Amino acid sequence: MSTLTWLREHPNLGEWTARQLPVPDVDTKWLEDHEDLVRSFIDRDVAAELKPRPAVVHFTYADPAYRATGGRRHDAWTEGDTHSPAYLPSNVVIVENRDCRLHFPPIEDTIIVEGEGKAAGTLVKVDWIRQAERIIYWGDLDSDGFAILSRLRNDLRTRGLAVESMLMDSVAWAKYARFAVNRDKDGNPLKPSTVELPHLVGGEKDCYAILASQGRGADARRVEQERIPMGDAEAELRRLLAR
Repeated sequence: MSTLTWLREHPNLGEWTARQLPVPDVDTKWLEDHEDLVRSFIDRDVAAELKPRPAVVHFTYADPAYRATGGRRHDAWTEGDTHSPAYLPSNVVIVENRDCRLHFPPIEDTIIVEGEGKAAGTLVKVDWIRQAERIIYWGDLDSDGFAILSRLRNDLRTRGLAVESMLMDSVAWAKYARFAVNRDKDGNPLKPSTVELPHLVGGEKDCYAILASQGRGADARRVEQERIPMGDAEAELRRLLAR
């Protein structure tokens, strides 16, 4: 009600983004999460009235020859802006977490992209990612990680592009299960998942079935990718690229 009253008193929202709106007693993400509800009451497309908040993709240059030049190692792409990377990569590796992007070992002709969790679908908008010869996704071994992989693979498939995965199968699960946890960051138990992910293949399906099940995965539902040694990640990527 506070939001509806405030919006009726402010017919022009063009000076704010959704998170800048100075609505009393409302947090910065409330309107984004309840946009449809608000529209049903006041018949206004509030999102269209607001100042845009472009998506940003952070990435790291991994090519050792480029790094030797002393050029910037980390960069960013902003939606709607004009931007070209320092080099056009043949290989793009999309990782779920920042630590793995920042500290991925040097590897030729490759850029490491931070997928920012569930926002990974934004990456389909980046032209040099779409133009890469190989696109590889590496995320957490958990329900969310596999959901991101399935969604990204579907988004790129509609553009005629394939997405491979790395360290996201039952072999990786068996190897790194010693790092598995069954609670989230707030200490709450991780629950099984019944969500069907139609774009998983082979060992990905097997791994998802294990960690999302009511049975075997009950005591171990997540291996965060930061726990996997970066040397192992480099070795696995080199193995994939050699195929």
